[in-house]
Amino acid sequence: MKIKKIISTMLTMAMVLAVPICANATSTATMTLNKSTYVRGESITISFTGAQNATDWIGINQNSTTAGNSKLWYYLNGLTGTTAAPSTAQADGTITIDTSSLAPGTYYIYYCINNGYSYYTKTSFTVTGTNPTMTLNKTTCPQGDTINATFTGGVNNTDWICINQYANRAGYSKLWYYLNGTTTAPTNVVTNGTVAINTSSLTPGTYYVYYCTNDTYDYSVKTSFTVTAGATVSANKTTCVRGDSVTVTFTGARDAWDMISFYKSGNTYNSIARFCDGSTGPTAEYPDNNPHYVPNGSITFDTSSLSAGTYTIYLSNVGSSNGSYASTTLTITE
Repeated sequence: MKIKKIISTMLTMAMVLAVPICANATSTATMTLNKSTYVRGESITISFTGAQNATDWIGINQNSTTAGNSKLWYYLNGLTGTTAAPSTAQADGTITIDTSSLAPGTYYIYYCINNGYSYYTKTSFTVTGTNPTMTLNKTTCPQGDTINATFTGGVNNTDWICINQYANRAGYSKLWYYLNGTTTAPTNVVTNGTVAINTSSLTPGTYYVYYCTNDTYDYSVKTSFTVTAGATVSANKTTCVRGDSVTVTFTGARDAWDMISFYKSGNTYNSIARFCDGSTGPTAEYPDNNPHYVPNGSITFDTSSLSAGTYTIYLSNVGSSNGSYASTTLTITE
């Protein structure tokens, strides 16, 4: 689970009850920005004077009249969180805020008092640029399949992909990746690319994919996919006499190149195999000269060509026993 907190629930509740909302306090405190327009991902430098409390704070939202419901917030030491407040008042100083998690638009900065929503002063700024995009190569897959999330517009080296089962919030991840496809942040920004999501650990159900910014839970785009039950393979008998027919039933094949293959114990090559459409390979009988995709079905095999022994029957891609989706066993006697 990836746990990074931007706004503490406890602090937010405390602020809601602490003071009347939007009350502008009389004070000589000041707040200025180093400029008024920023390209998304650029840093804002906020200079302040006149703070009177250790828990005075800076909040950023898109409400022109009311503090609270912050997109970002910081104590005057530049930290966030219920235990992040300095021990004494930071009367004057500067803090730097990253705009990577802010979508293009107009924002308001409130210089707030003592963990409340009363404020000394406020100002505004504009973020320009474009939001990231993200698309999936499929919206449904069997458990164990891979889904590719293709993105554009990465801004930070710590932008990341969150996969969970919450429709309206990032966090509590079932899986997560930085934009380099690993859980180690890249050194440089990955602007555009594809992250491969392995669904082996995901139980059947609906999952949401969030493009999150700069190691936060702020997200600019989300999408979803559904995981169905994983692949299965079974035979209509566990033991047979050489020459008998054996019917193999399968579910969850992933593409046209998936096969049912018989591997004798100790061998690294298959003894007999067929694609899931029942063919033994590309032939002229198909207009495209390729096997056809059959996700679920049954194939009957003649065991006359197989010697006595124990065989593992795999459902896998192009007849490989490596990374098979499902398997069962069959013993053949003379």
